[in-house]
Amino acid sequence: MAERELALRFAAFALGMKAQTGVIDRNDLFSACLMADSVLGKAHPLARALSGFRLQFQRAPHDIDLLKRLGRDLTRYIQTLNLPAPVDAGRKDIHG
Repeated sequence: MAERELALRFAAFALGMKAQTGVIDRNDLFSACLMADSVLGKAHPLARALSGFRLQFQRAPHDIDLLKRLGRDLTRYIQTLNLPAPVDAGRKDIHG
């Protein structure tokens, strides 16, 4: 994994944690989205997750409960990205 992608994962995780507190810095959110689009491309799953977070936040910027839920969802997604791929993921006899 490239250093920039790792930095974006940390930034996205930090945004999710901040959102769970009900407070988020819009500049941090928009800069993370721009960086994800430019470094990873808009089709990358992390860039799409950040873009979806931003769009949902923009629709209801004053809904604290929604912001907290979005933060939980984003941090869970980042945690799943950090799970290692199983060594035997390509084995048909084990995984079908």
